[in-house]
Amino acid sequence: MAKNKGDFHVSTMLGLIIAAIILAIFGPMLFGIGKQVYASVLESLGLITLTNVEKAMQCSYYRCVEGCASIKMEEKKWTDGNDQVTCNDFCNNLPCKIEDNNLADCYTDTNKLTVCGWHAKKYPVSVSTSKEPSITKSHITDVATCIVTSDSTSSGIAWDENFVYLDDSALVAGGVKRTDDCAGRNPSGNPIIGNAIETAKTKIPVYIYTYRGGCPASWCAGWNNLITELTATAPQVECKSLGTACDDDGECCSLRCHPTSKICSHEISH
Repeated sequence: MAKNKGDFHVSTMLGLIIAAIILAIFGPMLFGIGKQVYASVLESLGLITLTNVEKAMQCSYYRCVEGCASIKMEEKKWTDGNDQVTCNDFCNNLPCKIEDNNLADCYTDTNKLTVCGWHAKKYPVSVSTSKEPSITKSHITDVATCIVTSDSTSSGIAWDENFVYLDDSALVAGGVKRTDDCAGRNPSGNPIIGNAIETAKTKIPVYIYTYRGGCPASWCAGWNNLITELTATAPQVECKSLGTACDDDGECCSLRCHPTSKICSHEISH
């Protein structure tokens, strides 16, 4: 018996829904999709919707990793109040120009036009309004493996993944869901990173910047990962001098926080 067009349409839609569910759950295993692009695939299929804060986090990360010349600067966009914002705005509005010979005041790498460390802290990405100021770990796999706070813990195992540091000032009380499985577990079965964030509501406004090495919490000092930090107050840049003790590159400005001695040195900052 021949199927009518309505039956075909329903079966096709059901098939697409089932395929989408399979992709969402098993996509990385079936197709070898890297975690850096997997969230973007789900977003393009309409399976997840990023909040303004999550898009701004991506903006800060890619502005540091790929630089202001990257096409992602125009792709990452959101609505802030009545204004349509693109990541490119946080490049175009920097007060540095080639003709003024002052690019080093705004860019970490003046060739790639990256904005990291103390440059990013001086010129953070910000979100001033948002209907749903929140972040979800599964939405930002291209930026980080884990979202951590000052209350998170570490098993002490060397961990080379990037992460998001959510400052206590940006957290909304009662709006946090914790997890012990963001980075897997060690051979003893204990979490590599414990008491991390699965989802969290954030305050507005929020300021976001990306840097390398260490973090404000003592348990991760000495790591040389890429950290994207969120804070509810505009960050202040206070440059430490040569030979001064430091926790991360952001404190040394044009110098580098040496990864082992933890003092500001003449090595070029990343």
